[in-house]
Amino acid sequence: MILETRDDVAGPILSRQALHLEVSKDGFVRGTRLIPVHVLYCLENLQLRPEAASYFLSPLERLRSHLAAAVASRFAFPPGILASIATTFREQIAPAGLVELAYLNSVVVSGGLNASMSPWLIGYAALRLGIKSGANVAVLGGGNGYSTAVFATLAGPAGLVTVYEVDRTVALQLSSRLTKLQTANVRVARQDVMAYNFDTAEQYDVMFATLSVKKIPKTWLRLLRPNGIIGAFLPSEAQASRQCLKHEWWQDVRFVVFEKKGNIRPVSSLTGLYNPPMRNQRESLPISRHWYPDALRIQNDLISEVRKITGRLP
Repeated sequence: MILETRDDVAGPILSRQALHLEVSKDGFVRGTRLIPVHVLYCLENLQLRPEAASYFLSPLERLRSHLAAAVASRFAFPPGILASIATTFREQIAPAGLVELAYLNSVVVSGGLNASMSPWLIGYAALRLGIKSGANVAVLGGGNGYSTAVFATLAGPAGLVTVYEVDRTVALQLSSRLTKLQTANVRVARQDVMAYNFDTAEQYDVMFATLSVKKIPKTWLRLLRPNGIIGAFLPSEAQASRQCLKHEWWQDVRFVVFEKKGNIRPVSSLTGLYNPPMRNQRESLPISRHWYPDALRIQNDLISEVRKITGRLP
């Protein structure tokens, strides 16, 4: 089984001093990995601010290529995955008021305790799931549609991506966003994938769950073709061994990929998937236990700084 950590794929969380050196050596895009807390630090640093500011003044086409470069700089992603990231118009599916952050290689926090996944994590999921042209893919949980759009590009015109979303409002918003992206090989279905009677006539080559679960439900496995692949976010071994409070659930999770060859067996696991690092007065920029309010505050601070640079009104 392939065992990797977040640091293998996305690079380690840096101290401010290490960040400064890396930006000086590799440039802003590669040096910061475009994570909001690091970007905000660069904008507040007199030496780093000019290069950071120039990023936000770049045209969207250049930002898309910057994003692909940031993803590529940390891991050996195949060209097809990088191309799908570089050609997905993320600003068209960004939550209202957050377009400025569309091409950061990071989580973008939106309303109702929701957050879109980092592009590097979507690229990693696509790699380990082995999504190829012509694949029949199911995405369990709609989110903002970014993973669906990237997977649809990889599946190509001969493939199909079906998104299952239980919430009517989210499903309608998702359909609207995917229409803007002109993803003809995508359909949105309103069903509760966690229901005991979840079922469909389809069988899938690949299934990707955007939501975290304690274990893979049997209802999902029935929809997976022989030799099919399924990926989901599961608790870490430390979490699995104890009862966790709800707000602790996303502190440390694994992205585990399983293959259906007779029985279901794990083939890869990515550990250490923490939430965005939170800024405070200490040098190491540590992880916050209660990440969402801090992440939202940092994101709002970042948007405020970016709008000063660009002159855009909220």
